[in-house]
Amino acid sequence: MMYTISELQQLYDQWISGQTSRKDKFAVSFYGSNHHQPYIFCGLNSLKMYIGKKIFQDKEIAYIHYLQKEGGKLIFCDGFIKFLSELTFDLKIESLSEGSLFFQGQPILKVEGLKCILSFFKGVISYYLPREIFIATEIEKIASFIAPVPVI
Repeated sequence: MMYTISELQQLYDQWISGQTSRKDKFAVSFYGSNHHQPYIFCGLNSLKMYIGKKIFQDKEIAYIHYLQKEGGKLIFCDGFIKFLSELTFDLKIESLSEGSLFFQGQPILKVEGLKCILSFFKGVISYYLPREIFIATEIEKIASFIAPVPVI
C-alpha cells in the first residue's frame, strides 16, 4: 500500500503524544450516479483479507526507516519505526451480507478499532468497495437485460 509522508507524520504526532491507543469507529455509505437504483453489496472478502495483517510490510518499514530530512537527519525515531512494524489491521467490521441489495446513502459497513489504524483502513475501503460494488451492479444489469422475458 502507499502512504504519504503527511499521513506518516500525522501518525508520528499521535504516537509522540501517546494518542495511538484511542479507539474510534465510522460507518460507510455508498453513493453512486443513480439515486433510485439498488446496488449489490460485495467486496467484504477483499476487506477481510486485511484483518490481522501488518499494515506496513518489511520493505516499506525499511524505506520509512531510511527516509532522510535535509541535512541527513532521520525523520522518525527507531521507537516509532518499531511501532509501525508491529501495527496490524486489528479491527471489528459489521456489514451487510455479500450480495445484499442496498440503496444509495444506506450504511453498508461499520468499522471499529484504533483511530490510528482506521485512517489507513479507509484507504483500503476506498480502493476495494466502490470498484467491486460497481462491477457486481453492472453485471446484474447486463444479466437482467439479456435474460429471456416471459411472453404472455
